[in-house]
Amino acid sequence: MNNAHEHGGWTISEVERLTGLPRRDIQRCCYNGKGGLGIVQPQNSTWGRRTYSAREVATLFVVRLEKQQGLSLPEIGEKLRKRPAIGSEEEPGLLAVHIERLKERQEEVAGQLLAARALLMASQGEEPLLAGELAENEIDAQVVETLRKVADEEARQDGMCAGCAAHRGWLARSLAPLVENADSSEASVYAALALAGAIDDIHGRYNVSHVAAKTILNWALNAPGMSVVVDVWLGPGAYELLLRTLC
Repeated sequence: MNNAHEHGGWTISEVERLTGLPRRDIQRCCYNGKGGLGIVQPQNSTWGRRTYSAREVATLFVVRLEKQQGLSLPEIGEKLRKRPAIGSEEEPGLLAVHIERLKERQEEVAGQLLAARALLMASQGEEPLLAGELAENEIDAQVVETLRKVADEEARQDGMCAGCAAHRGWLARSLAPLVENADSSEASVYAALALAGAIDDIHGRYNVSHVAAKTILNWALNAPGMSVVVDVWLGPGAYELLLRTLC
């Protein structure tokens, strides 16, 4: 372990690697004189090397994220003086704001990937049921994520995920009435039956009320990319039919 770590911080070389900022920008963020921002204050160690705390590295990481959005260093400095990188429970800082933005982008990219995979399957003449497996995996993931904050972590891993493996194919079974009658004049009736089966399955597998199961299913079906996957699986218009029926 090097001396910077022994004194509780990171060296500038390490900060370059952790944040992706060039050394010149890091130095400008430290400098209080003309052309500097003065938004971080590294400490001088007894070995004569400046070290950066976790809070200062977090601030510099925000600088990099803001630069990626097209802001100049002076603009970023002004922004950070009004709202620091690390805030409080009552007023989250800019790092927390960026985390939420990155989550939104992650969901969007995941949805695009899901849709692209379904379209590739359809274009290559794959069995529509494979798109159904994609939909089921996505809904399982959405259900587990929904319950994550209210479930005991150990029980979730041992119980819920084991349940997922044991009941693989549950969505295809639940939606079987609609799969077989998607072009029927009574498709809406079959859609209602199919959704009722899916809600019953979520209720039984995850031990939640039917109301909660319906809410979770609605949320999962509204996830990015699901419209393409469901239509590739069940046919054009099936996704809109399911949403209308679920509401």
